[in-house]
Amino acid sequence: MITWVGMDILFFSGSLFIAVSNGLWFSRLLDHRVFRYRNLAAPILGHSAVSVFAFFAFYLNSPLLFTFLFLVFSGLLALFYSKKRGELSFLNRTQTYSLLGGLLFCVAVLLTPKWIGGHRFMSFQANPYDNLNYLEASIAYQYNSNSKLLQLTPGQIEVDPILGSARSGVTESRPGVDILFATLSAPLHRSMFRISYTYLVYLAIFLFFGSAFLSLNLSNLGLERGILIATAITGGFWGQFSIDLNAWSQLSSQGPALLSVALASRWMARNFGSKNVPQYFNLRAMLAWTLSLSGCAFLYGEITAFFAAVYIGFTLVACTLPRLCLRKKTLAPLGIPLGMGLCLLLVLPVFRPTLGYVSGMYRGAAFADWWNNFYSFLSGREGVFNLPIVWKGSNFLAGLLGVFFIGPGAHWAAWPKAIAHLLVLFFLIPILFRFITWVWQSFRKAP
Repeated sequence: MITWVGMDILFFSGSLFIAVSNGLWFSRLLDHRVFRYRNLAAPILGHSAVSVFAFFAFYLNSPLLFTFLFLVFSGLLALFYSKKRGELSFLNRTQTYSLLGGLLFCVAVLLTPKWIGGHRFMSFQANPYDNLNYLEASIAYQYNSNSKLLQLTPGQIEVDPILGSARSGVTESRPGVDILFATLSAPLHRSMFRISYTYLVYLAIFLFFGSAFLSLNLSNLGLERGILIATAITGGFWGQFSIDLNAWSQLSSQGPALLSVALASRWMARNFGSKNVPQYFNLRAMLAWTLSLSGCAFLYGEITAFFAAVYIGFTLVACTLPRLCLRKKTLAPLGIPLGMGLCLLLVLPVFRPTLGYVSGMYRGAAFADWWNNFYSFLSGREGVFNLPIVWKGSNFLAGLLGVFFIGPGAHWAAWPKAIAHLLVLFFLIPILFRFITWVWQSFRKAP
């Protein structure tokens, strides 16, 4: 009989293998002369590809176990092909130990609370409402095909409301992250409740790979320092906060979002005038960028809309200002809108429910409620009260850096509160300024 810890390790390692191995098919789209440690992008590209594939397979009524076995076979084939081409040996022994050490540290830090707290903790910590909604939908998708859900009668839904919720997920929402969990847990379908928290850790670990790839490709940092940054982000405040939210869709999109930023930033560096960044936004790199953005679209459409607006805005600026205009007749700026067009062609056939859901989120009050409930730490320990703008900035800066607790309390007297805010600003502003300066200089001198 598999123990609880053993089941967690089995599910996590198997799911990560599927993502990493299938990502090897796509990481070779990135030119190794331009992108440092391009295989670090493989887990995220694989995660995006597996999410999109599982989404379409479910809509075409493919049995989840068959989809799972196909992904395992595809991963083994990719691993064998990459090993034959010598593409797996991209790190020396010290770098390999650093990567594995950072990865294992993050997994241990994020999984240990479950092993200590047990069922009660993993079910009701932080935000149980969203957690149980996602879990119910995943279990429904595990045992009901898409066609069966669409053919449900009102009487059947009245008898089993969970099926009605799963059907509305298919027709009115964004079920990508639920379908992915149902697919990856197909061999352990009787234990979906037990491994649901482990699934959150699996989704969070792509934040590790995304942070490492982004920092290494926007700077001259060595691999060890890049891994240290990724470990601090994933195993620190932001990784734990993301899991505590129980926002499965948001958590699943963080890795693809960071990868899309890294790929687009290399294009931006080219057009900002960096002499060290060669022309790279060819069709192959554009396809990799499109895949990362498509993963965001299927998993968390809200963030995709935000990134799309940012990318389009920068493209318009790059094509307008003389400082950023085209050089050597490069077509690089056309890569972003063209990639987004390919993304839309890929997702639109089954994406209309998600588009409707995203539109409703941005129009309605749900976004404001979500922000006030779960991002109140950006208001420090004082909460969302009427404060001077400087004090609000102090709280926001501390919260953004994950140290919201160093600010003054809500019931402090005026003078001690003012002194505390000034001390926070005095401590954090130089750190933030140094970080922005480092990013800008690294951006201009990108390797």
